[in-house]
Amino acid sequence: MHFKMAEKKIYAFCIFFMFLIFLTGIVSAAFFCCEKTKGGAWCQSMGSESDCDPNYGRVQTSCDATSYCRLGTCINQQEGNCMPNTPQKVCEEDRGFWSDKKRDDLPQCQLGCCLIGEQAAFVTHVACNRLGSLYGTNVSYRTNIKDELQCLASATSYEKGACVYEEDYVRTCKLTTQKACQDSGLSKVEFHKGYLCTAVELGTNCAPTEKTKCVENKDEVYFIDTCNNIGNVYDSSKVKDVAYWTKIQEPTCSDNAGNKNSRSCGDCDYYAGSICKGKKIGESTDYGDYICKNLDCTEYKGADFDLGSYPRHGETWCATDTKSGQANNLPGSSYYRMVCYNGEVTIEQCDVFRQKICIENNSLGFGIANCRPNLYLDCFGQNNSDDCLLREERDCQWIKDYYFYYDAAGTFGGIQKSNSSSPAGMCVPLNAPGMAFWNEGGICVLGSAQCIVKYERGLIDKWGKKPWKPIENKECLEAAWANKMNDICMSLGDCGSKVNYIGQEGYKNKDVVKTQAPEV
Repeated sequence: MHFKMAEKKIYAFCIFFMFLIFLTGIVSAAFFCCEKTKGGAWCQSMGSESDCDPNYGRVQTSCDATSYCRLGTCINQQEGNCMPNTPQKVCEEDRGFWSDKKRDDLPQCQLGCCLIGEQAAFVTHVACNRLGSLYGTNVSYRTNIKDELQCLASATSYEKGACVYEEDYVRTCKLTTQKACQDSGLSKVEFHKGYLCTAVELGTNCAPTEKTKCVENKDEVYFIDTCNNIGNVYDSSKVKDVAYWTKIQEPTCSDNAGNKNSRSCGDCDYYAGSICKGKKIGESTDYGDYICKNLDCTEYKGADFDLGSYPRHGETWCATDTKSGQANNLPGSSYYRMVCYNGEVTIEQCDVFRQKICIENNSLGFGIANCRPNLYLDCFGQNNSDDCLLREERDCQWIKDYYFYYDAAGTFGGIQKSNSSSPAGMCVPLNAPGMAFWNEGGICVLGSAQCIVKYERGLIDKWGKKPWKPIENKECLEAAWANKMNDICMSLGDCGSKVNYIGQEGYKNKDVVKTQAPEV
């Protein structure tokens, strides 16, 4: 288009992204909160009432101002987890118990010390019982311990040794703790710390054998004596070793990998993927009937997921079905919870539209993962980085130097560069939520941006022309600016120029650059 230009002219250089949801123009900041969208997502701010499922609530306001999407604490009564800032409807759909109280004010969310054998964890009472079920052992829960360090320090075991006593005029023995021995009420009791009942110098009627057994709450295979007391960990090279039958000793036969299916060593390790089990047909040992059974998951028959390192029995971990080789949170992708149990892997999808994400915890050296709500709904209401990055309350990231501009009438004016009188940045979701991208509207409108480049006409060059030179916002002519705007778009949801989870480009996946060039 040709037109008459003055000595100094300004022209607009506008970049409009063609999204998977393609939106143009500047729209009002008044969104509709859909209790459920037509695409199946809960508690979404959409650009039009027509985006909402007509069978559910919808109102022209922010979602945190509605009764069905207001934020509170969601209690997972099975896992024992309490998640803050969770919409009521999302919590109830996940079969959780929702409360408008803060997490610290709910009795069932209070933390205490969970003693699991010789280990400890600072968790809720329900989570403690679940850990006991997972480990297959009894637990002790102490509410009087109020911090994690004190909890971990309390996980100490009693000293063990030979409790020698007289029964029917025979000097016999039990391997137990000093406290249990002293409280036993047996006749002529002696406690010998660190000794086995088969120690020759104790003079008991307990003798070594070639038999083995599994012990409750223990991973390893143990020798047993003629009094049915355990000895040291099974090591076939020491079955006749007098010293090995005298004092409690650490095993020396370990391969540091759980001794899976070993013939000669019973130093099983649950965390390394083995535990004491009775041997089956095809399995053999040098002595006894028990073996370190391999519990690792060594294969997964599905084609969509890679196990990576082999997980251990009972472990859970997170995975996504992104096949494109790019980052997570692509259109069509979901979070999954993977479970290894007795050598088999099962998969649980968190949800369809990434309204839930998968979180891993390895605080006990044992992988535990859970699906929980994606806490992104109040990201856009945070105006400083400290509040934005408060991960206990929300899942957000802070992008500095740009902000969402609204005029005095509340009309959205696109993304603009920060200055001394504007916000220093913007708060956007850390894990971009999914959406029904086939429906026009929604949060992607916030990705609109324009940049005004001011030009100045220079002196006459050797060709007799006066070239134009950019003098303001010339960085907007560079690809880096367009890429930065696209990164912001992609953080909002299934927006921006990107491929989907299998690497397929969207049908409107190219940037369109519209310029009005000055007349030369």
